[in-house]
Amino acid sequence: MSRVFLLLSALFLGACGRAPLPSSSMSVTSLSASPSTPSAGHSFSSSGARLWAEGARLWGEGGTSVLSSNAAWLQQVRAQEAQAQSGQAGRGVTIALLDSGVDFTHPLLRSVLLPGHDFVDGDGNASEQGDETDLIYGHGTAVAGVLQQMAPAARILPLRVLGTGGFGQAAHVAQAIRLAVDQGAQIINLSVAGSVSSEGVRAALQYAASRNVLVVAASGNNGGSAPQAPADALNHKNRLGDFGLSVTAVDQSGHLPSWSNRGGEVLAPGVEIHTSYPGGRLVTASGSSFAAPVVSGALALALAQGKEAQPLAAQLSTGRLLDVEALLK
Repeated sequence: MSRVFLLLSALFLGACGRAPLPSSSMSVTSLSASPSTPSAGHSFSSSGARLWAEGARLWGEGGTSVLSSNAAWLQQVRAQEAQAQSGQAGRGVTIALLDSGVDFTHPLLRSVLLPGHDFVDGDGNASEQGDETDLIYGHGTAVAGVLQQMAPAARILPLRVLGTGGFGQAAHVAQAIRLAVDQGAQIINLSVAGSVSSEGVRAALQYAASRNVLVVAASGNNGGSAPQAPADALNHKNRLGDFGLSVTAVDQSGHLPSWSNRGGEVLAPGVEIHTSYPGGRLVTASGSSFAAPVVSGALALALAQGKEAQPLAAQLSTGRLLDVEALLK
């Protein structure tokens, strides 16, 4: 069996001395931290990103799950206006998350997670594995938190395809795509990227498109002029391209970071996104991994309003910044 590996498409820095991707940024703090005095937490940041604790108060008091320090990028894509107009908030939509697993006990996520599957270990437990010495640890939980903040009532189907080292077999990704379709997911989020295309993954993506399932893939973080695989397969004028979207990350000023792969069909915020982290904690993270779920969540809002999948993909395939409010009109 051919083994093709996919690198995670995030800017994470582990604590085990591995070399980070350029401009890597991740910092973690506890939900019990005071909103006025940030906890020392566990720092994963190579660029001095600040620790963030405001969300601890919001979650601890059972308030809104949209973290207030995300207001700038939410406003950038007019997400809050769209959420205010949408009475459904993604209700009735299932988003499959192919990633490193999730923390099923996290207060932001526990009410929206469906039972998933672990393709790495071959069992039904799609929980995050490993610990903070692992480069990949917390990635899936962080991506899930972005999905939840964009579409709070959507359900998330976690499918673990990445091992603790940040790699996964293309065969597992292909199997997970097919399972997601067969279990009724309307959107598949792929916050993974690699330099090598896989025919098996492409065939699975075509299967998803044949069932009218939207596929959203991160373009990558190596600063290239075009998206990496599997996002590169979504940019063509064919059935797969009709239901697929590649996402390029921008900062909160709409500028492309040096590490962000160009050529995505839609631009979305992917710098200093505040989201969930295992152990009931918060994380500040950057990368196209976190731009992709912004788009997936926006699509969930629109599908819940009765919009059709193919026209939605066409509407976003402009190379411009995501406008969530316009997507719902």
